[in-house]
Amino acid sequence: MKADAHPKVATWHPAATAAAWLVPGMGHVLLGERRRGLIIGTTIALVWLGGLLIGGVSVIDSTEHRAWYLGQLLVAPSVASNYAMQKWIKPGYHDPGQDEPSRFEPSYGRVREQGILYTALAGLLNLMAILDVVYREE
Repeated sequence: MKADAHPKVATWHPAATAAAWLVPGMGHVLLGERRRGLIIGTTIALVWLGGLLIGGVSVIDSTEHRAWYLGQLLVAPSVASNYAMQKWIKPGYHDPGQDEPSRFEPSYGRVREQGILYTALAGLLNLMAILDVVYREE
């Protein structure tokens, strides 16, 4: 049996971890795994954007769906989307029965549920990618 001349050393990567949360896949790119990072980032972005396209921006809502928001929070753009909806869009919402035009139409029913599931799934996928970057042997 031959001993390794250079034993593998496990190291923490806090900068890559933060980058992986901010931009899915970026942590792997910073660690030199460009192709893997692009595949992870593209997959997570497509699932997250698919959820927004299916259910609209109202699927990311920290006040109405707190438990689901914890999953969605694992993708940083969800935080910006929630902030935009809470500060800019929701205050301008008017009941469609009123005479004033509506700036924001929330989604209801199964469409909203599917959008919530997709965006939360994207967050959980990003959690796996973040955990893969945090502590690695080199």
